[in-house]
Amino acid sequence: MLTLKTIKNFIADICAEIFSHIDSSRIKRINPLISQVDNFIKENYASLINLDDIASHLRVNSSYLSRLYKKETGDSLVTAINKYRVEKAKEFLSSGKYLVSEVGAIVGIEDPAYFTKVFTKYAGISPKQLRRHIR
Repeated sequence: MLTLKTIKNFIADICAEIFSHIDSSRIKRINPLISQVDNFIKENYASLINLDDIASHLRVNSSYLSRLYKKETGDSLVTAINKYRVEKAKEFLSSGKYLVSEVGAIVGIEDPAYFTKVFTKYAGISPKQLRRHIR
């Protein structure tokens, strides 16, 4: 007869077996510099920022930072900035407080046409389509 204690012991044994086979050296650790880049993007996304601004702020070579970021995350810095801006834009659009034309400027993309292009690329739908979908 299976008891709760037997089941718990069985699960604990399986977990111990699985964890014994995990090579802890292969577990990906986040590079502190990458965390600093991500924090800089989160704090400054509404401004006109680029690779050189971030590298200068972090006091590292821009080419090195670009290569490292791509290697560690799989995204370029421009992609990371745009993805974050689009996520923030979704929040602003969902609130219903802002016009689509205002949201681009709020998230650091002044040109409305370019904002729509970037938003559509990363969100899969245009800002106006998202707004209609929310209503």
